[in-house]
Amino acid sequence: KQWYQRRVLVCIVALCYKVQDWTLLKEHITSLCKKRGHFKLAVTKMVQRCCEMVPEIEDKERKMDLIEVLRTVTEGKIYVENERARVTRTLAAIYEKDDVPEKAAKVLQELQVETFGTMEKKEKSTDCDSALIPLL
Repeated sequence: KQWYQRRVLVCIVALCYKVQDWTLLKEHITSLCKKRGHFKLAVTKMVQRCCEMVPEIEDKERKMDLIEVLRTVTEGKIYVENERARVTRTLAAIYEKDDVPEKAAKVLQELQVETFGTMEKKEKSTDCDSALIPLL
């Protein structure tokens, strides 16, 4: 049952992305993450697939919307904390590119310290450097 549910959740968001129905994609991400009957692994796979979509989106506004939805639905869920950290890092990079390093630092500082312990070393150093540069 678990693998079936995982595939269904991933297919739903993939189809919304494929037809580029951004409103429906955001609604499905939000509603599917709120359902209590879903397995955590299924929600994790869906969120991971959505995280893969972020770099593929060209339009900055749509990318920012998807990032905010992903940050909202992953907040407080320990089983998707790394995905939250990755999309937060992407958001910080966008702020840095837009020459708003204060926002980038603030967003990165909101992450839980414990999350860094589960991330790869390369990701940790990139995040720490980005958070410290505006403070210097």
